[in-house]
Amino acid sequence: MLPRTDDRPSPHLSSLALERSVAGEAVDEDHLAACAHCQGRRAELARDTAQLLRDLDVPGAVGALLRSVAPAPRPWYRRPGVAAAFVGLAACAALGVFTRDGGSRDEPADVRRKGSLGFEVIRRDLHGHVGEVASGDQLAPGEAIRFRVVSRDPGFLAIFGVDTAQAVTSYGASLPLAGGVPRLLDGSIILDDTLGAERIVAVVCAWPIAGELGLAREALAAAGGDPRQLGRIAPGCREASVLIEKVAP
Repeated sequence: MLPRTDDRPSPHLSSLALERSVAGEAVDEDHLAACAHCQGRRAELARDTAQLLRDLDVPGAVGALLRSVAPAPRPWYRRPGVAAAFVGLAACAALGVFTRDGGSRDEPADVRRKGSLGFEVIRRDLHGHVGEVASGDQLAPGEAIRFRVVSRDPGFLAIFGVDTAQAVTSYGASLPLAGGVPRLLDGSIILDDTLGAERIVAVVCAWPIAGELGLAREALAAAGGDPRQLGRIAPGCREASVLIEKVAP
C-alpha cells in the first residue's frame, strides 16, 4: 500500500486532545462545551481510563516488572525514576496495544505482554466511522488508517506494513519520539486493493533506525512469507504490531 495524506479537516477535537482533556490539560473548552459529539467521546475515554485504573494493581505490576529487569548496559535501566516510568506506563495503557520488550526473534508478533511501547491503529471506514483497530479486524481497500504511539523512553520510530503479497511498505522511518508522550502521526494511509493479511509494525530503537525494510524482509522470509507468523524484526528495539485482514467491500 502507498502512503497518501488525507487533508480533510475534522469538525471535532482529535482523540489526542480529548485524552489530554481527560488528563486535566486545557483544550478548546469553548468547542468542547458546544459539541455533543466531543463531550460524548470524552466521557467514553474518561470511563475507560477510570475502569483501567480501578482494575489495575499498580504496586503489584510495578514490583513484578522491576523484578523482571536484569542488569544490562542500556542507559534506561540505570536512570533515576525508572519505577515512576513504569507507573506512568500503566496509566497510559488505555492508549493502545501494549507488547513486549525482548523475547525470541521467532516469537509471533501478536504474542503480547505489558511492556514499554503502545501502538494504536485508528481507522476511518468507507462510511466515515472512526474507531480503533484490533488485531484480526477486517478492513476494506479505500479505508484510511492513522497511527498513535506512546513509548516509555525516547527513541526513534519506524512504522511499516508487511502483506501477503510479501510487499514491505514504509510509513515512516527514524521519526524522533519523546518518552512518555503519546504521538498521533500526521496524515493518513489509504489502504490499497491487495487483499489478505497485513501486519502493521511499529519499531522504536534508542538509535536512528536504518535498514528496517531489509530487516522486515528477512523476518518475513523466516516466517515463510506469512505476515501472521512474523517474528521480531530489530533485535534490541521495542516492537508492537496490529494484524489486519483486508477484504473486498
